[in-house]
Amino acid sequence: MPILFFDGECVLCNGAAQWIAKRNPSGNIRFASLQGDSAKENLREDLQTAETLVWMDEGRFLVRSEAVFSVLKHLPAWRWLRILRFIPRRLADRVYDWVAGNRFRWFGRQTECSIPPPALRERFIHS
Repeated sequence: MPILFFDGECVLCNGAAQWIAKRNPSGNIRFASLQGDSAKENLREDLQTAETLVWMDEGRFLVRSEAVFSVLKHLPAWRWLRILRFIPRRLADRVYDWVAGNRFRWFGRQTECSIPPPALRERFIHS
């Protein structure tokens, strides 16, 4: 089962993880904070401290826009957005980096873990 690692201190990232979980009807994506034990156990050190989403699936690790496009495969109503993967990756990653670089300024930082709704809680790895 794929795991999407996200910045647990980022309001945008936490909101995105919960948004994705609600729109993944098969429930086949799990979620974990980059600051948690699961990230330490599964990710190389450079990925643990990356300013990006990290998609882990079957031993493969994808980051930035590639991670986003992989997530979209699992969201039936939003799959059509995968057409954007034909944008050159360098440009897509540049847009991703711009948003990532401004996420705390625009959306804020949280000091406590957000608690997903009960229906989604089992899909979030807490450690």
